[in-house]
Amino acid sequence: MGSGKGRIRRAQVAVAVSSTQETTLSSGVSYSMRAWQKFVYENELGKMKLYRYYLGGTPKDCGVAEHEKVITELFKDMVAVGAINLPEPHQASEFVFRMAELKSWDRQVSIALKDEPQQGVRFSDIVYCFDERQVIAHSDVSYALYQISRALNILIGE
Repeated sequence: MGSGKGRIRRAQVAVAVSSTQETTLSSGVSYSMRAWQKFVYENELGKMKLYRYYLGGTPKDCGVAEHEKVITELFKDMVAVGAINLPEPHQASEFVFRMAELKSWDRQVSIALKDEPQQGVRFSDIVYCFDERQVIAHSDVSYALYQISRALNILIGE
């Protein structure tokens, strides 16, 4: 089981972001790179490795379950700090992430509603974001924020 740091910090952080710093998509999902950067900066996470933060260490061989946990915890933090805003009545706990088996470097990830797991939206160009060596402040993690928001827009907008 993970270290729980993400859950602890989610409870401690409240970020106010002006509407000029947000991008709202057609489904009502909005995202703010600035809110994510503020969270990283204020919690001094710039050099923290993504997998160490969410798993409590960096496993030698990450499997699908570890990758899914990191993506899920990262998403929960992004929602908690206002980097991703979900339209009413949606909550972060309603969504699940699934990663296809790791047969190549191209890690196919999908996001779905827990109640409709077969209706997920796949996205694969976040492969570089979820790497055991990646730090939380890296631009690839911010790119993952954008990609997750786009996938949510498709999923919720259907």
